[in-house]
Amino acid sequence: MDDQLLIRFLTHRCREEELRQISRWIATDKSNADWLFEMEQIWSLKDELRFSDEQKISRAYNRFVSGMEAKPAMKPGKRVFISVMKYAAAAVIILLLSVNLYRMLEEEEVPLSMNIVEVPMGERASLTLSDGTKVWLNADTRFYYPSRFMSKKRGGREVMIDGEGYFEVAKDEKRPFVVKGDLFDISVLGTEFNVKAHKNEPAEISLKEGKIKVGTPGRDDPMILSPNDQIQVSTNGKTRLQQIDMSTVNSWTNGEIAFKDEPLSVIIKTLERKFNTPIVLVDRDLSDELFHCRTSSEKTLPEVLDLLKDTRRMNYRFENNKVLITKK
Repeated sequence: MDDQLLIRFLTHRCREEELRQISRWIATDKSNADWLFEMEQIWSLKDELRFSDEQKISRAYNRFVSGMEAKPAMKPGKRVFISVMKYAAAAVIILLLSVNLYRMLEEEEVPLSMNIVEVPMGERASLTLSDGTKVWLNADTRFYYPSRFMSKKRGGREVMIDGEGYFEVAKDEKRPFVVKGDLFDISVLGTEFNVKAHKNEPAEISLKEGKIKVGTPGRDDPMILSPNDQIQVSTNGKTRLQQIDMSTVNSWTNGEIAFKDEPLSVIIKTLERKFNTPIVLVDRDLSDELFHCRTSSEKTLPEVLDLLKDTRRMNYRFENNKVLITKK
């Protein structure tokens, strides 16, 4: 991975394609993700580093090197837990990336690092951003956000998502809140909405209250959504606007399972992510069959499948740690 690209990532200066490049690099090897996490942790010390002089940093680094000389060599890519004083760690990161990084620390209003939250299958997460915006993240989701939002001229309130998230956006008339994905750009001032945008799958943006602007590759002008509007964006950029029931769209934030006239193919992907279990649709004729189901968060995968089975249109069985769905 190019040092300059990592510097731009840590200083929130990456372009969208560069962020995707880093995401792919992280996905190829867990040690890459672990290493970058260490970098982000150390980079967060830069505010303290500003008030230190180079001599102090140099002395701390020398102590760090002396302590490491007695330790056995580590295999490349292995995560290193650095248990030395903060300034030593900060010196290491400077040497790893380049001397340009130290110069950046002296600039005014240098953006803080871009954080990545990765939610694995079978899990959910929530966080509050620096502006007060609350975000819920569903299983199999990657969310990119800065430690601190800057002025509108320096990027404003901009985040990226690959997966599903529900947003309660804090109102700010001067800085729109922007959510970016492969198939859309969403711009809001303060509202609540759901985004479902897994890579290589159609995207869905559903609005609970307020208004949002949605730009897509296939349109010159953004679409304006009102409450209970949902825009679907296909992988080739085609859009479809419809009215939906938001109570089912964001029920996942409470752990509930809710589908209302959803194709079985969509339900299967949702259940795979929630229960971290592969599901194979043996009879493809069932793919577009619509199902209705709502149940509590305590239900197991077999219990949910039993509810779908009661429709008398499908059956299922477990085989080799997978679920096979067939016609009944």
